[in-house]
Amino acid sequence: MAQLLRPPCEDRPFDRTATETGDCAAKARPFVLAATILGSSMAFIDGSALTVALPVLRADFDADLASVQWVINAYVLSLAAFTLIGGSLADRLGRRKIFVWGVALFALASLACAFAPTLEALSAARFLQGVGGALLTPASLALISSAYPKNERSLAIGTWAAASAITGAIGPVLGGWLTERFGWPSIFLLNIPMAIGALFLAMRYAPPGKVAQAADRRLDWTGAALAALGFGLLALGLVGLGEGQAEGLSAGWMLGAGLIGLGVFVWWERTASDPMIAPDLFARPAFASLNLATVLLYAALSVMFFLLPFELIEGRGYTPTEAGLAMAPFPILLGVLSRFAGGIADRTGARPLLVIGSLLGVAGYALLALGAEGGGYWTAIFPGLMTLGLGFAILVAPLTSAVLGAVEDEDEGAASGVNNTASRVAQLLGVAGAAALGAALAAPVAMAMWLCAVLSALAAVVLLFSRPAETSPAV
Repeated sequence: MAQLLRPPCEDRPFDRTATETGDCAAKARPFVLAATILGSSMAFIDGSALTVALPVLRADFDADLASVQWVINAYVLSLAAFTLIGGSLADRLGRRKIFVWGVALFALASLACAFAPTLEALSAARFLQGVGGALLTPASLALISSAYPKNERSLAIGTWAAASAITGAIGPVLGGWLTERFGWPSIFLLNIPMAIGALFLAMRYAPPGKVAQAADRRLDWTGAALAALGFGLLALGLVGLGEGQAEGLSAGWMLGAGLIGLGVFVWWERTASDPMIAPDLFARPAFASLNLATVLLYAALSVMFFLLPFELIEGRGYTPTEAGLAMAPFPILLGVLSRFAGGIADRTGARPLLVIGSLLGVAGYALLALGAEGGGYWTAIFPGLMTLGLGFAILVAPLTSAVLGAVEDEDEGAASGVNNTASRVAQLLGVAGAAALGAALAAPVAMAMWLCAVLSALAAVVLLFSRPAETSPAV
């Protein structure tokens, strides 16, 4: 077994610039990519399958919408609190090690979810899943960056995004079928075989070493604690806003405390001898604008994915399986076109694709807003999902690659952590806003989709006027 798991490049440095097909690093790259795909796909399948099961969960536990929201928010809360730490740990302790730890924790937490006896126990297990995801997600992208040269990175990330999207597309259909046949706990058991595959491939083929420049830095435990506290309180405040007016006062205090905590975190990072996040990271215009665009784009997307299943199941009478099939065009397009878009970004640069993708998002949300006012699936829902799916297929891989390209090699894990944290906070913001709209309005979908169109338009403006980073010609 030890020989089976022994990495082929363990006796010499893993050279990501190697091009000879016989070189161990070049031969290992597809297996490294496969490991990251399997690891990330757990979260994709888990999230997409669970979305269509939420109405069933609410009925089984006899819970209200705000309580069921915690099944989503507990996961995203821990992601928001710990992803930044996960990225920093990947740079300092080794990207393969943190990836393996994250996958193992995610798998164990999935078992806890499957056997959770109460909604509170399920939410707690989902929180642990989020901690695992906070380790494996930034480490996945950092592993890809460690294995592939920069001129092939967007294509590799596009392949990662495409494969993850395909598994995500399977999630709603399979999750809906499993929910109807065997109950929602069976959804979480889908993660176990993927975790086993990811662990084997990562331990066998992934680059085993640390980034030399980052490995010399001490772990910034004070910064890690401040980041977890600040982002955790901010996330709790956003959750409270989504739970209704009765929670508004406490939510406001949480938001204020979170912002203060993040302010102290920023101050500490500027004064610490070995900061968790390089102080000049956000001084880079491209890095800052890419993360702002990420917040806008993913806040809008999370609103759509939270409200649309309720519109389909409760408003139009779809079964969970039918709702999963109805939403499939988005991940299918993402899966089919992401690799192609990543290859184009490697040759032409990312900025045009990012702007075009954001504008297609505007059109997709507008079509969904108009469709929410009436009409059948093929005229009211399908065109908007197709347009939105095309937009995100064009922008996902270039956006991720551009974020990694905007920083030095030793900060790629931290950069991935920052970008993933931005997307998770955006998701919380979107879900909280969607829940608030759902509680306040009799027909919230149309208004929510128009709001999403505005957010996507703002992202297009940010990306259009962003300045490229010197280290990345892609933006």
